[in-house]
Amino acid sequence: MGFQDAVATCFRKYADFTGRARRSEYWWFFLFNLLMQIATGLVDAVLFGAEGQGLINLLYSLGVLLPGIAAGARRLHDIDRSAWWLLIIFVRWSASSCCWSGSSAPVMPGRTASARIRSRPPASARRVRPDRMRHGPTIRPAPCHLRFSRICVNPWARRTPMATHGLPAWPWAGTPTEDLPPPERLLLEGARLWAVAAREGHPPLPAPRLPFLTEGAEAALLPLDALMRALGGALPPACPLCPCIAPQEATLLLGCALIQRGARREALALLLRHLPPATAYAVMPAAIHLGIALGRAGLLLRNPLRPVQRG
Repeated sequence: MGFQDAVATCFRKYADFTGRARRSEYWWFFLFNLLMQIATGLVDAVLFGAEGQGLINLLYSLGVLLPGIAAGARRLHDIDRSAWWLLIIFVRWSASSCCWSGSSAPVMPGRTASARIRSRPPASARRVRPDRMRHGPTIRPAPCHLRFSRICVNPWARRTPMATHGLPAWPWAGTPTEDLPPPERLLLEGARLWAVAAREGHPPLPAPRLPFLTEGAEAALLPLDALMRALGGALPPACPLCPCIAPQEATLLLGCALIQRGARREALALLLRHLPPATAYAVMPAAIHLGIALGRAGLLLRNPLRPVQRG
């Protein structure tokens, strides 16, 4: 069916909600209405100006409302659907109107909202609940940088109860690098290569790429770079030829292992012991992402916490 035949058929069946309408009939009539809406809108702008009420466009829309609904009903019949599906359009329009309509809080007659706010007593004159007076001041929620554990969930965190009293002992200080497990050795080598490239003025990110590619942990390069940049020279790694693990390197390995295993409070306490607070808080998100990337590559750092002994 062509353009003219479709338009003529739709106007001939002005209020006919029975029968079927082909796809070409419905969409040619839809295109005709779209073009006429644009044309009548231009005519309204010329006759009544840009701020006119659009009288001609309104009259045309009312004139084609019924044949448009009828064509839609016949089109639904053609695809074996009920014409009541057209009500979805009105339901959606009603829901949009309800969502966008603003509602204000009720105000008593003779009082404005600003007067209601000004009438509130000052904070010093308000009564304090007895339970708060008995148990001390109200504990405020932690700052945003302390709530990272709810945002970035580590799927490799252990859920078993741990002996978390104090900081656990760590055996890597002074240990030969050859005796390290593969994940710790990879992390230590990457940190050392990154530090050497940074000291020499080269881009530090490509330096540890080769060992990480060998272990299939290329996704951990960016978190490692973010971690080393957040440290900013604190806990500097030793040279790559150093045969043993320096104390600051053992601290870095311990913090990463605690974070990957889910003991983030202990990791934060460890970092606060060796780093300024701002640096410790900046290191935590990067270390979390580093632990997740290593875990996805199958590289799990050894858990420094021991399970609770149950008798």
